[in-house]
Amino acid sequence: MNSKLRALLVFSILLASTTLPILYTYTVTLNEGLPGRIVMYRLYRALYTILAGT
Repeated sequence: MNSKLRALLVFSILLASTTLPILYTYTVTLNEGLPGRIVMYRLYRALYTILAGT
């Protein structure tokens, strides 16, 4: 169970590290500046909270 959880965690980190820059670029291009940064800050904070929780 523990190794399965760790594998899932590593997979989600890898997925996040590839998806978030694309999402970030898209959001910044869409909103030009501050709104995009706020969205990304919330996204990163949520991700950090999830990772810290596990």
